[in-house]
Amino acid sequence: MNPQEYSQKVRSDIAFFAEHELGIKLSPKQKEWVTNARKRVNILTPGNQWGKTLCEAIIHTWQAITKPCLYGRVQNGEEWLKASYETLNFGLTYEIAKPVKDYIVKIVEGELLVEDQLGHSYFNDSKLKGWAIVENKDNPLPQITWYNGSKTLFRSYDQMGGSFKAKPLAFVSGDECGDIPNLRKFLSGTLLPRVVKMNGNIHLIGTPQADRGEDYELLVQDAKDDEEGYYYYQGGSMYENIFLPKEAIKEIDRIADPEMRKQIIYGEFVTTGEKFFTFDEIRNSIDSSLQLKERGFHQSYICSVDFSAGEDYTVIMVLDYSREPYQLVYHQRFKGKKVAVPMQYELVKDVVRRFNARLIIDSSALGGKNALAFLSSCNPYGFDFTPKNKAEMLATLKIAFQGGQSDTFKRDLREVGGISEDYNPEWGLVRIPEIPELIKELQTYRLDDESIKNDQVMALGMGVHWIELRRPKKRRSVLDIDLLNL
Repeated sequence: MNPQEYSQKVRSDIAFFAEHELGIKLSPKQKEWVTNARKRVNILTPGNQWGKTLCEAIIHTWQAITKPCLYGRVQNGEEWLKASYETLNFGLTYEIAKPVKDYIVKIVEGELLVEDQLGHSYFNDSKLKGWAIVENKDNPLPQITWYNGSKTLFRSYDQMGGSFKAKPLAFVSGDECGDIPNLRKFLSGTLLPRVVKMNGNIHLIGTPQADRGEDYELLVQDAKDDEEGYYYYQGGSMYENIFLPKEAIKEIDRIADPEMRKQIIYGEFVTTGEKFFTFDEIRNSIDSSLQLKERGFHQSYICSVDFSAGEDYTVIMVLDYSREPYQLVYHQRFKGKKVAVPMQYELVKDVVRRFNARLIIDSSALGGKNALAFLSSCNPYGFDFTPKNKAEMLATLKIAFQGGQSDTFKRDLREVGGISEDYNPEWGLVRIPEIPELIKELQTYRLDDESIKNDQVMALGMGVHWIELRRPKKRRSVLDIDLLNL
């Protein structure tokens, strides 16, 4: 069988290729990843020991052997062999990129020790042993050259990928992407242009890192929000690796710090630094019995809007302040670029009309000034986001989560026998329904972090701040003093 015929034989199914040509059986979730990660940008956020390095080594091997991006473009067998075909694995440093290279060599030469579910170990039975790799070198730059002319390159992120900026690439994978600074800029400015000519795709992989990788988290959110089919996203936990002993994972689950176990076992983004809202404040504000409404029934509503015309989100919220605690009764959020600004104004007018609500908007930027003009029929109140005003607004929101100026809903936290107890179970002036994206934003918000999305926090803050400014001020009681007889 000639090289091109062999390539066609094993091209269609990577999981089949792994098991029957490389002698490696994948777990169901690993099969899901190698099978479905074919979009332009594919993101995997697994816990530790999920098998991500193994999967990427298998995909690079499959890419090199089958040259899938040439399918239908090069028909002649001799031309197919001569056609350049390069793939790349990168990391923050070469040391991070190198494990995929080591795995590829071991897999191809049948030197990878694998396990079955019974715990029996054996070396993989590779049919590529001894002939598929013709050169494996580390200097001057590390790469593997294959029998059919394909090359697999291994590079560092150094200088925003300066060592591979001029190369057309068929496939790119990046490991430990939670450590890569300016990842979104790197993706747009360096990686995407590299795969255009070959119509290739990109894999971004890595266990989320505590207090790092904000760009990585934003990209994951982009993938989850994607409605146009450009992204594929998959999470993963240690429990999904069927070849790991379950009891050992359970021990780690019990021993590890509660926040860090989310990261190392379940591949979740965590923040160990100080967050603006505490876990208790957010949990206490959530009322699962609350239902969002389509229209109002009285006159005590404030509609709070944060506009966007680009990648950020436009947020429309309505708070009911006819009673305490205040309730979030309407919530809408969409990417600003997806709805024309004039249509956004019409949406806001409709919401204001349906709730007969007062309107407050961010009037800081030029867009805010335009919004004030176009929404003048709603008599909007413009909130100017100067540093002083923003600080006051956030302080008001934080205090409101704790009960604000209301004695009825102020938190009364006491320590009894070394245990903190709430002596006022009805504390807190803000109640929100279970809206995952809002809750996530509240959980991650930090004053010193400008990269994490905060559109919803700002909209909620404007509304609560406006309500609290109009709360009747407490007056101190008059003392009965006879000044003449002092």
